[in-house]
Amino acid sequence: MVILNVDDDAEDREIFQDAVREISPSIVCLSANNGIDAQSLWGSDRNFPTLDFIFLDINMPKMDGMELLRVIKKDNRFNRVPVYMLSTSCGENEIVNINSLGATYMEKQCKFADIVSGLSSIIHPQSELIALAGKQ
Repeated sequence: MVILNVDDDAEDREIFQDAVREISPSIVCLSANNGIDAQSLWGSDRNFPTLDFIFLDINMPKMDGMELLRVIKKDNRFNRVPVYMLSTSCGENEIVNINSLGATYMEKQCKFADIVSGLSSIIHPQSELIALAGKQ
């Protein structure tokens, strides 16, 4: 499994990568610090790995998450890749806009355990169902 995380905050990128490793050390987590760097990362590289998930911070310099989302949605390589837009806060109109562009809004969490839980429910939704069934 390969995930791309684009966030201008180095600490948030590191915490995201730690959370992904907590879920499964076998997951490859690529990262970039803004939309322009993300595009440079995949460029026209025909050997760029197939992505399973993309996580974009909404508020970034140079090219923000919404601009990058529009670029991603025009690139055939990413047609079927689920995209999650991350922010500490987001208005209802922004969420509607995110959904209309084919992505899902996900609130950034502060606690590491909540980050792991949120990512795990996306990356391995069946494991969340098994865990819930075991608690009953």
